[in-house]
Amino acid sequence: MESIRNGDLALAKRAITDDAAFGEIVDRFGGLVYTVAYRSAQNADDANDIAQESFLKIWRSLSSFRGDCALSTWITRIAISCACDFARSKKRRAVTSLITEDADGEEHAIDVPVTDVSALPEEASLRAEEIAAVREAIAALPEEHRLIVTMRDIGGMTYAEIADALSLELGTVKSRLFRARAAVKEFLIRRNFFAHAPSNDTET
Repeated sequence: MESIRNGDLALAKRAITDDAAFGEIVDRFGGLVYTVAYRSAQNADDANDIAQESFLKIWRSLSSFRGDCALSTWITRIAISCACDFARSKKRRAVTSLITEDADGEEHAIDVPVTDVSALPEEASLRAEEIAAVREAIAALPEEHRLIVTMRDIGGMTYAEIADALSLELGTVKSRLFRARAAVKEFLIRRNFFAHAPSNDTET
């Protein structure tokens, strides 16, 4: 892993001034960035716009990459950020479902908006308190867990895609996602969320 990060750092440093090196980054991670973009936008035109903006931001930010994580992880964060910014700018109703369990072990799908609550239709604002609690719970997670739950439950990426993007074993992705969801569940239980959660059980 250390050798991979050293190689990533060297590539990022070269890419600051070397177009060929930056082209290598685009070739290596173009599919990853487009996947994140398309999962969020759900159409090719918007996904292409998000991907283009992502690589522009990646290029501008190369000097800030320190090799503390894999280059794929750093690029994924930027792509997710650009996808969320794009959703906000269009003021679309971008909602996904985060799977949680109640005290009885029954699963519920909680709607989590990619956009700010203020950008949602009026009927969605009725659940603003619940939505805010979920978003706060996710924000409180350690970064390695927050990133995975965002990629899986908001970005819609598969376990394999996440493992490839973050250079992790599939089992590590699943265990981190399990712990992240458990932490979100505990947070919501402390807020008495499940006392009034809707009964829209989902199948796994």
